[in-house]
Amino acid sequence: MSIKIYLITNHATENKMYYVGQTINEINDRFTQHVRLGRRDNNCLVHEAILEYGKRNFTIEILEVVETQAEADIRETFYIKKLLSHYKDGYGYNMKYEMSDNKDRYYHGADINDVNKNKSMGNAWNKGIPFSDMSRKKMSETKKHRNAAGLYSNYGHKHTEETKKKLSDKAKNRPSPTDQTKNKWREQSSGRQFIHNLITKERKSVKDLLSLPEGWSRGRGTCWINDGMKSISIDVWDVEKYLHEGFNYGRIC
Repeated sequence: MSIKIYLITNHATENKMYYVGQTINEINDRFTQHVRLGRRDNNCLVHEAILEYGKRNFTIEILEVVETQAEADIRETFYIKKLLSHYKDGYGYNMKYEMSDNKDRYYHGADINDVNKNKSMGNAWNKGIPFSDMSRKKMSETKKHRNAAGLYSNYGHKHTEETKKKLSDKAKNRPSPTDQTKNKWREQSSGRQFIHNLITKERKSVKDLLSLPEGWSRGRGTCWINDGMKSISIDVWDVEKYLHEGFNYGRIC
């Protein structure tokens, strides 16, 4: 299996910003994945940058091709450090290193089997894996720091009426998905279900689950409570807090 180590470059910033990754897919297909993910709120710096500056300001190129996952992890880390593309080094969007002795740390405590499955399929390592509250807090602090440094200066700009009309016309003329695409979506979603963990306060969507991992239960892990006037849906691990504040179980119709 050939694994490509690739480089994405943002040419719109005063100093070029980099992202180093790895994929088994065709390089242009991988870039398309990044662009698509940039339209979602998935807490990834390179995807936010593509959304902010536009895909035309980015290029992608192959740095090296290797044959094993272990070698890919080592070489990816080599280029991240060489190009200073880790966000803490100031010249890029990488949020982790791939070295095996740092996997637990930089995968934010995610199940390494889920991570390796995503990577083997050419997906982002965290596809379908929710971030922990601690990780979300760290990313929030990082965004604030980058915003203070002026890296998000393009946020908040407004489209002109002409641009709005072009976007509207493009959306109206966008062709409907083909039956093949619809069937692909159905196949991807079929057999998926939510499970949750009361101890770690996590939930995730899994496919073709044969048996529950230890400590996990089926379902989204939410429930309805009410204060006699309004109903809200909360995480099951927050129930006791709300009960102490006077809420009751159940939804008011």
